Amino acid sequence: MFDTIETTSREMTVDVLAGTLNLPFPDASPSATVEFDFPEFDYSFNAPLIDLTFTPDSRQVVVRVAIDESVTMVWRLSGEPAPEGGKMLLKDAAFEFEMESRRPRAEFVADTVKALLYLAGPIRLRIPGVRFDGELNFEAPLKEASDLLAHRHAAYRLMLIGCAFNQEIPVPAELSDWDMQDISFALHAIIDRSFTWGFMRKQLPVRDEGEVRKMLESGENPFYLHLELDDFCLKLPGRSLSAGRTTIKIEEARILNAGEIKRQLESPNGRGLQAFMPALSGVAECQFHDAPRLPEMEWDERIAEFIDLKAPFDERICDAYNRLAASTLAGLTEEQIAEITAPLEFEPFPIGDDEEGN
Repeated sequence: MFDTIETTSREMTVDVLAGTLNLPFPDASPSATVEFDFPEFDYSFNAPLIDLTFTPDSRQVVVRVAIDESVTMVWRLSGEPAPEGGKMLLKDAAFEFEMESRRPRAEFVADTVKALLYLAGPIRLRIPGVRFDGELNFEAPLKEASDLLAHRHAAYRLMLIGCAFNQEIPVPAELSDWDMQDISFALHAIIDRSFTWGFMRKQLPVRDEGEVRKMLESGENPFYLHLELDDFCLKLPGRSLSAGRTTIKIEEARILNAGEIKRQLESPNGRGLQAFMPALSGVAECQFHDAPRLPEMEWDERIAEFIDLKAPFDERICDAYNRLAASTLAGLTEEQIAEITAPLEFEPFPIGDDEEGN
């Protein structure tokens, strides 16, 4: 599943602040490393240089770097010879990633390096073995940076879930809000095991037709729902995982599609019913008795360092949104600012009956 090597991100162009590479290009040593330094984050890391190739006119260099076991970063550096000779002056730079498709660790590593380029300010890129030294800067649209951090977080969570279930779970290129909720719910099931979960509308399989008949005939809607499930299925993007015996309790549950359920119960094929049962309180109590647990483990140095970057990433993205918000208020009076920033008030949203009024 994960043995396909592919380029998983489009080539990104980087602003070159300064950079030189000595001419003629020396051969790269097998032990050469590439140094990534992010002064504003007070963070740096090294990665082995795989190879360095250049065009005959010495105007473009392709640098391949082994960021992690399944992640290769490809830099394309372009420039022109300096007037005094002996050097190439760096003018343009771009990068992309090649990695084993959709592996959680590979996605997490690539997302982290890209987030450093997006959010950590200017980067100093050095290859001492070939006498390259460049200062680069990349600014991404705020929405793109925010989406990247969300994808990075999902990849990290899928790494944890995969460790608990002893399998690798692929990370989709695009994740919906529902996907993110499913991933979060699965991680709570593994780590917290007993927790309160907010939801408004959930489709649940009805296995005990006698029980659902009693619910409908009692006329109690809403009602107290207590489910003891032998094998709860955790839904993840592109995969379902067995979490074993599970208890779910919902105060003031309500069957929204009661009319449809009644019709299915009256038909000869009324099996495998699906009931929409939201909680009027908006929450359900969940207890996972047999879900797997995270094993005792320690991340290797690279992953541990990348995990610790969450706080500075969050701080930098929040600062960016605050600056954006402040810029939208520039030039307004205090009264106008107060009107725009006043909290919105909503009427409670009623949960209605089904289309037949049942």
